[in-house]
Amino acid sequence: MLGKTTPAPIRIEQMETARRHGDEQGALGLSTSLQYVPDRFASTDEIIELAKVAARYGGVYFTHQRSEGPYSSNRR
Repeated sequence: MLGKTTPAPIRIEQMETARRHGDEQGALGLSTSLQYVPDRFASTDEIIELAKVAARYGGVYFTHQRSEGPYSSNRR
């Protein structure tokens, strides 16, 4: 649901509703992989708002991070 533009308030509301539905179904939280499309287009504020919804249900925020920085295990 994350896109290339800043989402309108109604879009944020739709994402929060979808997030809340997942939490009510037993999701553990919110996860992003900011290296990949479409997550790479998400703003920090967008992620924070969705993480707040997860937190209301005891969920957590996870980020999938790989190959970041000069000390990555993928660099030789």
